[in-house]
Amino acid sequence: MLHHLQLTSHIGQDGILQVPLPVELRNCEVEAVLVIQQRPTAKKPKCVFGAFRGQIVIRDDFSEPLPDSFWLGEK
Repeated sequence: MLHHLQLTSHIGQDGILQVPLPVELRNCEVEAVLVIQQRPTAKKPKCVFGAFRGQIVIRDDFSEPLPDSFWLGEK
């Protein structure tokens, strides 16, 4: 019997491909053909040290205890 399956999987850094197969194929002898269509991975932008310098302000009372109204959800 011929089955046609299309599965998407991930190849880990160890080079091992894990493909979950349907239960019907357990304990069967199969011949498989692997077609690889490599998808481009999104590149993460590089973080630049100091890129936000001067855009964050820490108030002088930063270390002071917060008022009870903050903890009680009052405005």
